[in-house]
Amino acid sequence: MSGNEIITSAMITNESLRLLHDKLPFVSRINRRYSDEFKQGGARRGDDEVLVRFPNRYVVREGARLQAQSTEESVTSLMLSEQKGVDLEVTSKDLTLHIDDFSERYLEPAMSTLASTIEEDVLQAVLDEVVHVIHPQEMLPMPDWYDGMSLLGAWFDVNLIPSDRRRLVMNSYDQAEMVDSLKGYAQRDKSVSRQYETGRMRRFQGFDIEMSLSMPMRERRGWVETGDEFRVDDLVLDKVGDSFDAVNAKALPGEKEMKPLPKPGDWITFGGVYPAHPETKDPVRLFGLKTFKVVSVSDKTVTFTPRLVWAGPKQNAAGVQGKVFNVPMNKGTDGQHHYRWNVAFDSEAIAFVTADLALPKDVDFAHRSNHDGIGMRVVRKYDINEDRFPCRIDVLYGRKLLRPDSVCLLVGNRDD
Repeated sequence: MSGNEIITSAMITNESLRLLHDKLPFVSRINRRYSDEFKQGGARRGDDEVLVRFPNRYVVREGARLQAQSTEESVTSLMLSEQKGVDLEVTSKDLTLHIDDFSERYLEPAMSTLASTIEEDVLQAVLDEVVHVIHPQEMLPMPDWYDGMSLLGAWFDVNLIPSDRRRLVMNSYDQAEMVDSLKGYAQRDKSVSRQYETGRMRRFQGFDIEMSLSMPMRERRGWVETGDEFRVDDLVLDKVGDSFDAVNAKALPGEKEMKPLPKPGDWITFGGVYPAHPETKDPVRLFGLKTFKVVSVSDKTVTFTPRLVWAGPKQNAAGVQGKVFNVPMNKGTDGQHHYRWNVAFDSEAIAFVTADLALPKDVDFAHRSNHDGIGMRVVRKYDINEDRFPCRIDVLYGRKLLRPDSVCLLVGNRDD
């Protein structure tokens, strides 16, 4: 391209989109196919949603007698409610640059900022909802990455997650420690060489591994292994149905005052309640008691997620026995340290959806493009007094954790 050719709207949009896509290591590894529903649709912020259906589950009949089961599809909605963008201004002279020079001077730094903001937002939204945690040997004094990855693989096996959809996105510090810790394990010579050259672990024990600089720090608060214990008011199971998501806490016998209740974000467990195998419904004891995350606390009522489903085709908890639920509840102690987090997930468990925003009229140019499930709009006007072009680059998107039982946190080292 000669130096005096003018950079077009399509060049700017496509180059911006290419840069953005390459700088989203987490977002680029989750489900983005729902974006196809909004291509060229001219969506508006907050006005559109995607309805996502979950697979049906059934229980097995024994014997010859028919036991017909009703099919009730689970559906959730994903709102396109987040709009983020970068605004910049260029001159007529700037637009005569070669596209590579223009990209390096303007688009590269703009897309780096936009990508890190989107990536952190999506990661934060997902991490706030994740319940399952793998913490090899309590991470003291340093993570045993081999044990951690082995436990992680076993957890994904139990939850029937296909091996070709297993992903692990790590923070940069733990990625470096993992490369050093696992450098001699079951790797081909070229793979080991590449890890030393790049400082990145790409694949281990069936997981595709990537690093994200936007991984937020998390406080290890409410860890359940050493926390306080409570009694709960009797829940008559015939009245609550096959699931519930709240209990009323009370003090243990002999205690004059009840210990402080858990706070939103804390993990809790119930005595004898283990995760249920998705198909056989047998208790899975390898990972300890089933964990739940506190959503809210009102008076003495503790509401948690996910719902404790103790019977039926969607059963997720095993060990609930009898007609009354009154087992002890355990909450973690308040942690004083922050830990680095890494997230392992089924690529189908998290959705990221973008929409093609409407193209306004009476502007210098307006262009939109979609690449690999990520849509972008670029709009530019002309200031005749200053001979400048104010430009805005926008992405309208929604994100949602669709299958909490297909996402797990891997705890890294302490940072304090």
